[in-house]
Parts: sequence; structure tokens; C-alpha cells
Amino acid sequence: MQRWLLNHLPTALYMALFVLVAVAVAYAILRLVRRLFPSLADGQHNEITVLSVEIVGALYAILLGFVIVFLWQDVNNARDNVGAESTALSQLTRDAQAFAPAAREDVTRAIGRYAHVVVDDEWPLQREGRGSPAGTEAMNNLSAAMQRYEPTTEVQKTYFTASVGHFNDMQAARRIRLSHVGPSLSTSLRFMMYSYFVAIVVFISTVNNGPRHRHTALLLGVTAIIAFNLAFTTTLDYPFSGDGAVASAPFRVGVLAQFFPR
Repeated sequence: MQRWLLNHLPTALYMALFVLVAVAVAYAILRLVRRLFPSLADGQHNEITVLSVEIVGALYAILLGFVIVFLWQDVNNARDNVGAESTALSQLTRDAQAFAPAAREDVTRAIGRYAHVVVDDEWPLQREGRGSPAGTEAMNNLSAAMQRYEPTTEVQKTYFTASVGHFNDMQAARRIRLSHVGPSLSTSLRFMMYSYFVAIVVFISTVNNGPRHRHTALLLGVTAIIAFNLAFTTTLDYPFSGDGAVASAPFRVGVLAQFFPR
């Protein structure tokens, strides 16, 4: 559901809606607490409640900060890995120019097919969290084209050896790219994050902090800040979805641009 919203709404709108829904839920919890526990208005349990809020809030800040840093690094790693995969493919394209004419044409055609499958087939599916069988097929075809080639001269052998290394680098980068398609956060960690959020809202709702309007403003303000960060973690948890998705541009520039004529 969250991935679908990211892909169909501008990120700013998604985050705004997330915050608004969270604020509405927090206000509903506040009204429910006031209705069910009217005795809390006398403030007799404020000290215990405030201490609980401080402890839970500190733990939650640490957890949320750790998650954001982890996901930010994960997005950067996904973007760097796409660059590594496209670079290896570019180097393989250049190496193939030293092959015998028939093999050069065969391998170059397979490289172009793989680049097109990655950009045209895999990238749209990655936005939805899915892989493409066509990508695996194109990779296998490229591998087969290289295996059919038997270099004869020393120059050809040198470039062929280098091309095998670049092909292996590309395969490794592809595996890492596909591993980033799914969310990085586990279900249990997500549950913990939202449980802490609800706990903070409930605890603040039970604090008698002077006039009701000031208490309400405090609760809704804290809720908005937390909800913004939770929405931000969602955008980071899906590196290939949403407005800020990792782009396929590295596969269409440099020596690989020949496979995408304008």
C-alpha cells in the first residue's frame, strides 16, 4: 500500500497526507482518553506520566534516528551500485571492440539487449517491487555470447580476460541491485516503530498540561514531527519507488548511449 501511494502521489503530497492522518488519529486518541479517564484532568499522575514520556521519547528518538541513517545509507548504496553495474557494462562494451568481428557484433548485440531490458522492463517493475524474468534471460544470453568466443591473438586474449572480469562485476552489481528492490525494514521493526509512536501519543494524552487547547497543540505538534519522520523513512525504504527513486540514467549515457538513439 505504501509503495503504491509513493508511485502514484508526489512525495510531498504523500508525506503531507501521512502527517494529516497521524494528527487525526492522535486527536481521536486524545478525545477518547479524555472521555474514558476524566480523572486525569486533576494532574495527580503527571510526574509518572512525564517520566514515562521522557523515557519512551528518548528511546524512540534513538530508534528513529538509527533507522533514518541506515536507510539513507542504503539508498546511497543502491545508487552507487547502479553506477557500478552500468560502469562494468560500459567497460565490457569497450572490451568487446577488440574481439573478432563476428564475436564483437554478437557480444555488442547482447549488451544492447541487456541494457534495454534493464531500462525498459526491469526499472518499471522495480518501482512496483518486482523483478523481471527478461533481465535474467538477457544476462544469460550475454554470458552465452561471451562463452562462444574463442580469442586467438594475444591482444584478443588480454581484452577477453578483462571482459570476463567486468562481466562478473556486472553480475555481482545486478544481484545487489535486485536485493534493494524490496523494503529494507523488517515487519517487526516497522511494528516497533509504530507501537512506540502510539505509546507516545497515549502518554502525552494523559498529561494535564494546563489549558486544554495548549495540551492539544502540544500533542498534535509532537505527532506531526514524528509522523513526518515516519513518512520520510517510508520514502527511503523503497529506493526504486517514488519521486526520489534511483534512476536508470547511468545505463543510457557514455558508451551505452549508442543503444538508446534519440
